[in-house]
Amino acid sequence: MTTLSVRTKRVLAISLVALATVASGVTSYVVGHHYDERREAKAMRSLGFGVRPTPLWTLDTARVATGPGEVLLSVANPGTDTNGYGLLVDTDDNLIAAVGRPRAFNEVADVTLVGIDRADGHPIWRRPVGPVANCTDDPVTESIACWSPTKVTIVDTATGDVRGSATTDFTVASVTVAGDATYVSGTRGTGFAASMVLATGTVGAPIASIRTIADATPGASISDVVPDRDVFVVGAPTQDDIGSRSAVYSLDSGVRRFAVDGAVTAIGDTLFRSETYPQGIERLLDDTGAPVVTQRLSLPDGSFQPQVTATDFAPVVMGNGVFDPRTGALLWRDPVLDWGKRDGGISPAVVGSTLIAASLDGNLIGLDTRTGRRMWTTPLPVAFYVRSGITDGRFFVFGDTTGMHSIDAVSGRIVWSVASRSSSPGAISLTSVSGSDGDIVRAEGNSISVWRARTGPDPT
Repeated sequence: MTTLSVRTKRVLAISLVALATVASGVTSYVVGHHYDERREAKAMRSLGFGVRPTPLWTLDTARVATGPGEVLLSVANPGTDTNGYGLLVDTDDNLIAAVGRPRAFNEVADVTLVGIDRADGHPIWRRPVGPVANCTDDPVTESIACWSPTKVTIVDTATGDVRGSATTDFTVASVTVAGDATYVSGTRGTGFAASMVLATGTVGAPIASIRTIADATPGASISDVVPDRDVFVVGAPTQDDIGSRSAVYSLDSGVRRFAVDGAVTAIGDTLFRSETYPQGIERLLDDTGAPVVTQRLSLPDGSFQPQVTATDFAPVVMGNGVFDPRTGALLWRDPVLDWGKRDGGISPAVVGSTLIAASLDGNLIGLDTRTGRRMWTTPLPVAFYVRSGITDGRFFVFGDTTGMHSIDAVSGRIVWSVASRSSSPGAISLTSVSGSDGDIVRAEGNSISVWRARTGPDPT
């Protein structure tokens, strides 16, 4: 997985962006920036997520493992115990798991990737990738990259074949794969004398060209690579009351576009967000780095962008404010979006014209994306744990400590639930939900199951 951006670090569950439109027997799912259309048989159509889905199978760890003592590892961070979260990556072709022997926290693990058939859960390929520190976990992708400090290996998600590999003369920190293009960042040397490098290439030749970022601040590192915005972000700690400084560079030319105080992430279509926690300030910046909005910061890393979107208009959420994704103009504010308040919360999803907020005091709240009008309030005592899920464009499926649920984004009615299977009194069993191709992948602790939306006759 690439070096985590500020936004990503807050996600406690599997975060997938999924769009599904169900009409006239055609179901389309959009995951991130990759499009995958699946056409139903003419006589049947998907009933969507408003109807309780059918359980297909539960993952058999022994069936997936390649040897005795092996367990499922987090794909993105094989040396980290994630209690089930991030154990599978859902791609266009199949599900991807990582298996190996348990390791100490953050210890480099000897990993085998396994491609799993989403129809019945059987392994269709296995690929040893050796000792790796991280792998990418982007949904709906043709390649998955794994890396150690000195080697990058890129595997085809459909076949398990190695598409490319490279040994580096610098310490690899992160890898980003976008289509056939690759971006490998890291450092050469140690301490404040180290130089920061960014290698670009293809899946067949991941480090074809190596660029040294000569004007980077000593101690800086690449915190985010955003190919669809043609930028990468460099951050460095400071000893003053700012806490950190950042610079945004062109990914194509390597030229620095602007530098600002604080930690910076790309957000929306043309905007950036900066945060200077010691000063308690967050800002929206335009494409040149000029401030568009400046406001109080409630918590460090306190803004939480909706992780699931199914809409033509996905606004930017920052603090308690909702902003136009292109201009940064304020649309409206609501205290339920302020994570730093006792009665505040976050927004895990935007579905159609509804922004769904999960409040800390135990409610899901539907707000009109353009006006902020509260359209419905649905009590949910453990709403705080709702972070992500999947949508078919009308119903939002999510997990919390009690199980898996589907809520109608128009009315706010919870239409079905699947209870947690935890049998330990007082135990918290968090359920995460992800999916593509219309299937729901449910992780509860180390138990993983796949569910399929029901089908019915096409009335047309």
